[in-house]
Amino acid sequence: FSGHGFITETGSTGGFCPYDWNQTFSSGLTYDDVRNFFKGQKAFAKILIADACHSGDIRTSHKSEINETQQKLLDKTQIITILSSRGNEYSFDYGNLDNGYFTTHLLEGLKGGADVNRDSLVTTGEISKFLQQHVKESFTGKANDAQHPVVWGNFNKNFILMNNKK
Repeated sequence: FSGHGFITETGSTGGFCPYDWNQTFSSGLTYDDVRNFFKGQKAFAKILIADACHSGDIRTSHKSEINETQQKLLDKTQIITILSSRGNEYSFDYGNLDNGYFTTHLLEGLKGGADVNRDSLVTTGEISKFLQQHVKESFTGKANDAQHPVVWGNFNKNFILMNNKK
């Protein structure tokens, strides 16, 4: 997802603003909606990438009734969220970039910039470190050092996100 994000005035939940969002909570795609969608999928790996203000707020724990069988399935599932900012932060763009800081560096990292060991495979661990470093460097010398990407979930740090082998 790339677009705008919102949080409620109480900070209790937030979400993404789809193209037809009318600035009301009910017209947004709430983080609860996204979490519930992910819970309903049986895939081994579930990946959410979001470049939106307040996207890190999706990590907020909302307890729900999960039975023992569902919990065992969740424990085996790779759930990866790659988010442009913490819940209380904005995600910035800059006029001379085609995308925001986060998406620019994410694409650079997936194309091989994050491949520290040069095996042509970009892992979640590598992209996490790459994003933390490079997005922070985007703000060097600027007054605002307020965007911190978040890579979070239940996953192996060696999970391969991109295979650049020819």
